[in-house]
Amino acid sequence: MINSANLTSLRALFRSPQAFIADAMAAAKSRRHDGFNIAFEPTQGREGSAQVAGAVAPPRITADDGEAFVRFLVLFTEAAHQNKLTVSVNVASWQPLWWNIPLLLHTDADKFITVC
Repeated sequence: MINSANLTSLRALFRSPQAFIADAMAAAKSRRHDGFNIAFEPTQGREGSAQVAGAVAPPRITADDGEAFVRFLVLFTEAAHQNKLTVSVNVASWQPLWWNIPLLLHTDADKFITVC
């Protein structure tokens, strides 16, 4: 499973995913994994997320973040399939800007898993 809830880190990953993807493919091969489960579930800036009094507000999830996630998934899934690996993706309804279902359906991910 590859997971993260830190929006700032995910944005950095999406800007330059090539090294991460190459490392993930190499790790899967060396460990004889058959695939990946992507569980990127950012909580920053979503309604109901905890805020600390006086703290700087966390970044807010935008439609651009959801589109960047899809672009990342396209690249990641392409690399995985070239390496004969599967890709499943956790999705949830609590953040429609992040899990843009119509766009996600244009990826070649092997499976989408609904989480609550």
